[in-house]
Amino acid sequence: VETPKKRKRDLINMTVYENDFIRKSIRLCLIVIIFFFIFPPSIQSKETRNTPQLTSLEAANLAYQEASKWDSEAVLWYINPYGRMLDYHWGENDLSWEWSFIFARPQDEQLYYIEIEENQIISTEAGEYLKRLSPILSHFPKDRPGISMQQAAQVVFAAGAPSWERPSVVYIIDNSNKDFRGKPVWFFLFGSQFSTYTVDGITGELLGREYFDPE
Repeated sequence: VETPKKRKRDLINMTVYENDFIRKSIRLCLIVIIFFFIFPPSIQSKETRNTPQLTSLEAANLAYQEASKWDSEAVLWYINPYGRMLDYHWGENDLSWEWSFIFARPQDEQLYYIEIEENQIISTEAGEYLKRLSPILSHFPKDRPGISMQQAAQVVFAAGAPSWERPSVVYIIDNSNKDFRGKPVWFFLFGSQFSTYTVDGITGELLGREYFDPE
């Protein structure tokens, strides 16, 4: 039979339990807040490298070492990290699971294709270019883009591009767009906005933003 004395004791015990639970919850919240204050998500994503992905500059360095075996005068002509293989924090950490590279050389229209998966070169192939529309100028970066994909991404985010999306991305010189042809640029296509952004691949300047008809 429950007595007033027992009910009082149970109430005290419940109050002590609730107070202890509240104190623990507050302590946990404070720990989480302090953790994120000291180690914000952007830093965490940059410092966590438990996967064999490569940044744009790491991948370019790996690809150039291989291309220079093909020709010591090889010049970086094209980079394409496949959109679906970009890291979810690609705009912060510059990482992708897969990269595709093309190198050109000044003396003819031969090209060298390199495919990278994770952190390994999986295929290479020399091939003839149908018709190069742009000359290879002496100031073009040979081994790596002037700015990384991540640096170019920060420029387009500042211009209104959605940072949550994994877009189509290319670094290209022989551009189909005559306004940018013959100039190293990073080109981003964001399907959620039906828009493209073009960033100078050497200076990091935003060169253009255009909207396109999805149909």
